[in-house]
This record gives sequence, C-alpha cells and structure tokens, in this order.
Amino acid sequence: MDQNGSQTQPHAGGHETGGPKVHPYRLAVEGALRLHNLADPDRLLAQVAEVLRSVIGRCQGVVVVRQDGKDTSHPFGGLEAEGARSHQVAVAIDKAIESGTPVVDGAGPQRHVAIPLGAGNRRIGALFIGVADLENRLGSGYLDLLSLLGRHIGLALDNASHVQDMALVSAVGAEDVIPTGLSLRESKRLFERRLIRTRLRESRGNIASAARSLDMDRGQLSRLLKKHGIDKSEFKNSPRG
Repeated sequence: MDQNGSQTQPHAGGHETGGPKVHPYRLAVEGALRLHNLADPDRLLAQVAEVLRSVIGRCQGVVVVRQDGKDTSHPFGGLEAEGARSHQVAVAIDKAIESGTPVVDGAGPQRHVAIPLGAGNRRIGALFIGVADLENRLGSGYLDLLSLLGRHIGLALDNASHVQDMALVSAVGAEDVIPTGLSLRESKRLFERRLIRTRLRESRGNIASAARSLDMDRGQLSRLLKKHGIDKSEFKNSPRG
C-alpha cells in the first residue's frame, strides 16, 4: 500500500524498478498518446508492438487491419507470418470485428484474445494477442486494459490514414485530381471519399439530399459514411456553392 492506504498496482510491463510502481492504465494512456502523434500508418503499426510491450511486457501476436474487405496482417513478438494467418486466428478476429467485443480463444498457456480496433462505430481491424501471463498479472481487468488499447490503436490508425489521404490531395494541389502512383483500389477509395464529402458539403450535411444527388438511398450513403469515417455534422454549416 502507499502512504494514503491505497493498494499499489504491479508494473504491467514487468520491468524491474527501484521506485514507485506504475499503474498499467497510465502506461496505456502514455502509449496511446505516442501513437496518436504518428501520422504515418506504417510507422504507427511498427510502434504498436513497442507500446504493447511497454504496457504489458513481453507479448506475441498480430495486428490485423481490414480495409475494403481485405486483411493485412502485422505480426509482432516473434509470431510467424503463417501463424498470424492461421484459421484459428482468422476466426477469432472475424468474431471480434463483427461483434465489436473481445473474443477469448483457447485455455491455459495457449489462451489468446482478439480485441477489435475501433474508430467510432467502425471496426477497422483487430489485435490478436496471447494473454496467459497478462491475466496472471492483472486478473480479470486485463480485458478492460486491452480494450482501451484497442480503441486507441484503431483511432490512431484511422486518423493516420485520413492524414495520409489529405497529404496526397495537398501534394497535387487540386481536389479533382487523383495522385499518381496509387493502385486502382486506393484511387477508387480516395475518389469515393472526396465525392461523398463534396456532396455533403453541397447539401450542408443533409443525408437525404446528398443521397439523391448520388442516385442512392439513405441507407447506402450511411454505410459509406461509416466505411470512410465521415461525420455528416461537420458539413452542417458549410457554405453553399
């Protein structure tokens, strides 16, 4: 206990320290801030493993980013690429993304959990990580800690992707030009996002009006807003023109 009678928490990262113990949630928030300061998705993904190690100690797993129905796996902690793409991992990740809640897989030393990576109401991927040691250190609270990290990782990735899109637009200096060097899939995604934002700006955030101009129904447009992380409220006060 500390001098105020409060129970001190073990250092989640498992580092040897001679000073006060550091609460794992504080480490998680500090790590999340580091991620939010990165505007490059590749650099951010490389940093995720470092953040996880600083919060929970040695760990092994994979971060899966789902974009336009395609999964990209980023193993860390020595996990082999084949293991990261195994059927068992894929099933747990699919369940976590679809349900928006953690999915516990396995038992004992092989216990893993898939944590959805969230960005608002959108699920843009999942973190699959071994938790046997983590559960021993933190008890049942390990799921809350990982869920917190999952939300921040998802938000940071979504923001970094948005910043990257905007940088591509700025590089060419024109709203109606698709930058060179992009794949067909990336070009379509960028064009679709810009077109939707343009129509929402013209309709001042009116979903029905924007949908009509795009020859689709409100439901279709609403799904596209979620896909691209677009908030209609930011266009309510847009000037017409």
